[in-house]
Amino acid sequence: MLRQRGTMSPAVDDTPLGYSSAMLTKHNFSYLYTKMRYTLICFYIFAFGLALHAQNTTINYTGSNVDMPNPERGFYLPSQLTRASNYTFLDSAYLASKRNPFTPYNANYQVHTTLIFRYFVLDDFVDASITQDFLDNMQTDFDAARTAGVKLIVRFSYTNSPSSGSCGDICPPYGDASKARILEHINDLKDVLETNKDIIATVQMGFIGIWGENYYTDFFGDASMSPFIITNNNWIDRNEVLEALLDAVPIERAVQVRYPQLKQRYVYGLGAPTNSPALTSTEAFTQSDKARLGFHNDCFLASDTDFGTFADYGPPVSLSDTVNLKPYWENDSQFVPVGGETCFVNNSDDNCAAVGGRADAEMDRLNYSFLNSEFNNNVNNDWVGICLDDIKKKLGYRFALISGTFPNTVDAGDNLSILINLENQGYTSPYNPRGLELVLRNTASGDTFFAPLVTDPRFFSTGLHQISETICLPANVPSGNYELLLNLPDPEPTIFNNPDYSIQLANQNVWESATGFNKLNHTIQINPSTFTTVCSTGQLLTSISIYDPTYCDSVLNLSNNITTDVYQAEDKIISDGVINSTEFPIYQAGNSIELNNGFEVKNGAIFLAVIEACFE
Repeated sequence: MLRQRGTMSPAVDDTPLGYSSAMLTKHNFSYLYTKMRYTLICFYIFAFGLALHAQNTTINYTGSNVDMPNPERGFYLPSQLTRASNYTFLDSAYLASKRNPFTPYNANYQVHTTLIFRYFVLDDFVDASITQDFLDNMQTDFDAARTAGVKLIVRFSYTNSPSSGSCGDICPPYGDASKARILEHINDLKDVLETNKDIIATVQMGFIGIWGENYYTDFFGDASMSPFIITNNNWIDRNEVLEALLDAVPIERAVQVRYPQLKQRYVYGLGAPTNSPALTSTEAFTQSDKARLGFHNDCFLASDTDFGTFADYGPPVSLSDTVNLKPYWENDSQFVPVGGETCFVNNSDDNCAAVGGRADAEMDRLNYSFLNSEFNNNVNNDWVGICLDDIKKKLGYRFALISGTFPNTVDAGDNLSILINLENQGYTSPYNPRGLELVLRNTASGDTFFAPLVTDPRFFSTGLHQISETICLPANVPSGNYELLLNLPDPEPTIFNNPDYSIQLANQNVWESATGFNKLNHTIQINPSTFTTVCSTGQLLTSISIYDPTYCDSVLNLSNNITTDVYQAEDKIISDGVINSTEFPIYQAGNSIELNNGFEVKNGAIFLAVIEACFE
């Protein structure tokens, strides 16, 4: 019985196991560890033996210029507008076809996409509660996206139809909903968002104003009307909506706001200045509100301020502020999702940097991951033949192997050390959790083994990076030749083994479309164990991928001889039985681990017990 899911990072407890029955409580990380004690002479002999095995090969990889579909990045496809009053469903076959090259509406270029922008227009519910039929329709859409192998950028609004009048093209009343109604609806949507977090790339704040852009609004301060100020009471109301949405959106996903000041006023309070501190690397990906707020810019390149995106809306006054807000966005956006669309021709500023514009340079500077492929192509078409091919490849991340150094041979029970150099050639890093594991596949039997790596790909910013890690090979790994592969799966249990959601590296002759693995083009020989105890450092190699949800029972009962592997249970593990010398099992349970009479760890074995949920 093989169990593996989760990353064990706390330090090992060296306390000998001195009892026959114990229970570990929830939210406690406890490692129970016993091992054979070596004399100093034995240690030197062991180290000398490792040196004899330290014969490595360095592989240099060839890059690829192909624009390849990868998860959660690139040009997105806006789906057909769907309204509660006239619901139009997503078509899974149509969405899947867009993973292949297609020509967007009014475009002079082709793209392929893994991202679909989905508007949910709540026009029937401005003065009413959301119906169960509408929630069911949403679920049907999410299911279609999952079948198609794509993810959704989600936004809710109440109206996408501006009305003209004496004030101009867009005049009040606008038709959005009150704060009380919005808060009710956000609460109603919480379950469907949580259920479908696997195929949600990000959720945009929405709800307030026409198009959900938080600008032309009847209830939250109309910044389009003189004196163009959002009052403190307006900010309080907006913060309440954003707080509710952050609570409703799954903790693993970010919420994008339309203006950087929305984040500043939420994180730092009503009087937050436009030079407020940006998110830092130590704060990034901590699931705090600050770490979960990204940006979408729906008038990218339209003017120096992107039509008011980079503006201070007061109080006490309203004014443009690119001096503070652009650097704030530039620094903060390194660790959150950024996307949007062009909206207005602004020649030649909206063209490529090579011809006097700033399109590609600005996407790089402001860490763009995705852009609308269908609006506004009066702008996007200008990039064709100049910088568009680079933009298509560089939106978001683009990982390419440079070189790798690997051992030629290693003994079971020993450590396997790897060194991989790669480059992120994209504009930014992944913004959602991403798995990273070394895969060993027996060239004769096809048996596959996995080892989680502790390196987090979300910190692979633009430029060169190194993966230097050590893998612990259990003593009972079958000897033979094994090819090495690198896997970057989506960690969500429902899609982790779907290659459509795995990252393809930008190299020639490495991608396996059937598995989602990337070949490292090296084979190692694993020999039978020659050690009296197994290695105790690095990540444990197991025969089940750490992201596999099918190997996590509710309650797991273990007895007899316990072999080297990871055993998981959502609730608890109950165990007696014997762990013999040279074995290295790990127990991981969400609530408790009960070690009953008869549980024994022999001298020379290593045993770890982890209280942590299977699926984080």
